[in-house]
Amino acid sequence: MNSALCNKRKNAVLIFAWFLVAFCMAAIFYLSHQVAEESAELSKSFLDKILEFFSFNIGNHGIRKFAHGFEYFGLSILVFYASRLSWNKSKPCFTFIFALVYSVSDEIHQYFVPGRACRFTDVLIDCSGAAAGILVCLLAVFITNRRKRRKLSCKKIAAK
Repeated sequence: MNSALCNKRKNAVLIFAWFLVAFCMAAIFYLSHQVAEESAELSKSFLDKILEFFSFNIGNHGIRKFAHGFEYFGLSILVFYASRLSWNKSKPCFTFIFALVYSVSDEIHQYFVPGRACRFTDVLIDCSGAAAGILVCLLAVFITNRRKRRKLSCKKIAAK
């Protein structure tokens, strides 16, 4: 019974993790589907809030490029976590390819949105954000595994 409950919880967490991936992808699609004027206005309002908070000027173009990288930073973290739950091991290459394919499809999608463009540089920025997210995840896994090994070795020493 306990095993069945544990499996149900694991499956629920797994489904929720992939749901978050799908939600992030839908948010990226929604933002990419905005016509140029709507997207520029959203960036400008976001920029105004950042300038108010930090008291410095980044520029609308910089904010838009940062947003590209940040979207894929978040997406890669979600995909890394969901794939790790699915296969019980880290899949950084899968995560990167997943983000790359979605980035390319997103840029193709933007080609058909009035006032938007399909840019290779945006794919590079997206992939840079994804790579940064993957590195953060790998660092977290490394730290977690190291702590587990230390606890295990301390328990073995204490048992002797």
